[in-house]
Amino acid sequence: MPTYEMFWDCDRCGTEKLLGKTHRHCPNCGAPQDPGRRYFPPEEEKVAVEDHKYVGADRRCVSCDTPNSAAAEFCTNCGNALEGAGSVSMKAEVEAGMQSGTRKPAKAPDPGPAKKPEASGGSGAGAAAAGMGLFGMGCLGLVAVVFVGFLIVCLLNLFWTESADLTVKGHTWTRSIELEKLSVSNESDWCNEMPANAKNVKRTEKKKSSKKVKDGEDCKTKNVDQGDGTFKTKKECTPRYREEPVMAAWCSWEAEKWKTFDTKKSTGTGLDSKPEWPKVSVDTCQTLGCSRQGEKKEVYTVELAEADGSKHTCDLKEPKWRTMAVGSKWTGTKAVLTGGLKCTDLEPAK
Repeated sequence: MPTYEMFWDCDRCGTEKLLGKTHRHCPNCGAPQDPGRRYFPPEEEKVAVEDHKYVGADRRCVSCDTPNSAAAEFCTNCGNALEGAGSVSMKAEVEAGMQSGTRKPAKAPDPGPAKKPEASGGSGAGAAAAGMGLFGMGCLGLVAVVFVGFLIVCLLNLFWTESADLTVKGHTWTRSIELEKLSVSNESDWCNEMPANAKNVKRTEKKKSSKKVKDGEDCKTKNVDQGDGTFKTKKECTPRYREEPVMAAWCSWEAEKWKTFDTKKSTGTGLDSKPEWPKVSVDTCQTLGCSRQGEKKEVYTVELAEADGSKHTCDLKEPKWRTMAVGSKWTGTKAVLTGGLKCTDLEPAK
């Protein structure tokens, strides 16, 4: 890539568009070049540098403030030795064709953080400022506050507990059996997930996912300040991609499948009531329309109460359920916020 000269403007006499490498001093008034005033020239005014002798970023003479080549040993303006002179750092980049041809003004000094207004007891200014602050949070801020609040409530409900003294008031039980029938089921899925007993299969192509495929490059040329009054151009390219669908076979089919069509239940109260399974009638065949027993479930519930009248129920395993006679005393823990009883913590009262 070719090398070009930066421009600079003389801050003593106002001469503009001086060359960063060639004009180390202003040809109009003799003022030394200020490296901080260099800027990229307009695209149409670029001046190429051929076989320039400067190597690396300039060094500023500590005696006369004149910029010199990094390869120089003595200042070209006053002859002072340059050993230990600080480097002038003015590296920058700009997209080629986008340079304005003018020097950017220096940034104003940072005034620092603004002072917070003092709260006024009678004016309500503090409350108004607080209200504006909450309003300024925006929707995302409010959502975050709600989420954090919800999380805190959940944690408190989980860990903030208190003991509870309980008395057993009663018992109930339920046993149920699901009834299933062999019937035709219409289903669809990717063909590789299709069951072996599928019938009347229909296949189609369907987008399953997508992939990125390289589709050329997007390139742009940048001007790079070399810090010695010159700049080079460089080409930067990034790959460009396009999305391509990944197709796969989608299948629709019919298959024989056992489906729940009814649930039979038996219930009872008290420890003296013997839990029994409901009576069901099913077929013994394995053809369409046949029935069979499905999942069996049993639930044993104990009813408890606290001295203040608060009532609770717990679903337990049958052996523990049978040990909890009516009128017996038990202890447990409950959540302070919701009052929910932790059934796994139930123990006989001492």
